[in-house]
Amino acid sequence: MRSQALQIPKLSLRLMPPALLFAVLLAPPAMMYAAQDRQPAAQKAPQEKGSSAQQEFQALLERVKKSDLTVDFGRMRQLQTQLDDYDPYASKIEEHPFEVLAKGDLQKAKTLAEAILAENYLNLEAHIAAAAIAEKNGDAAGAAHHRYVVKGVLDSILGSGDGKTPQTAFQVIALSEEYAVMRRLGLRVAEQSLIHAGEHSYDLLKGVDPQSQTQREVFFNIDPIMKALDKELSH
Repeated sequence: MRSQALQIPKLSLRLMPPALLFAVLLAPPAMMYAAQDRQPAAQKAPQEKGSSAQQEFQALLERVKKSDLTVDFGRMRQLQTQLDDYDPYASKIEEHPFEVLAKGDLQKAKTLAEAILAENYLNLEAHIAAAAIAEKNGDAAGAAHHRYVVKGVLDSILGSGDGKTPQTAFQVIALSEEYAVMRRLGLRVAEQSLIHAGEHSYDLLKGVDPQSQTQREVFFNIDPIMKALDKELSH
C-alpha cells in the first residue's frame, strides 16, 4: 500500500463558519419532518429500473427536487459517476456562495448557489449555503429542502462504510464530500494523503477533535474520482 502526502485543497466548505455549517448539517427544521411524515404512501414511487444511467438519474433528480423521502441517494450518486458531465472537483463557477454570504450579500450568494446547483444538483457546498441563505431570508420551506438533500447525500456516504480502514472506507464521488463528512464527524482536517492499494485509491484524512484534541484517521474510497481524473488526462 503506497501513500503520498497531499496539500489540503482550499475547498469552500472550509470557509464556512463551523457554527453555521453544523447548524445546516445537524439541525434539520421540524417542519421538514412534519411535511415528510404527511406524505401519502401512494406517492412513494419505486426506484427506476431498466433505463439508461442518464434516464434513471434524471428521474431520481426530479424526485429529489420534490423532496421525495424514498429516493436512494447512494444509487443516485453512483449513477452520477456514469454521466458524461460527471466532474468530481470544484464547480466551474469560481466565486463561492460562502464568501459572498460572509460579506452579507444574500441575493448574490443565492444566485451563485442556484447557478452551482444548475451545474450539479448534488453539490453539497451549494446546498449547505442555500439552506443558510434561505433561513436568513425567512424561507423555511426552502431551507428544509436543501437540508433534505444534504442529509440524503451525507447519510448515503455514512452508510457506505465506517471510514476506519481502506476496506471499510466511506465511498465518495466528490472531494467536497470528504470535508462535509469530516465536519459531520466533528473533526478538523489536519493532513491528507493519497493511498493506492491494489486496484483501489483512497484519501486518508487525519482529523482532530477541536474539543478533546484527540486524533482520528478516516479513509475515503475515491475510485470514481481517480477514474474521472484518468479520463480527463487521457484527452
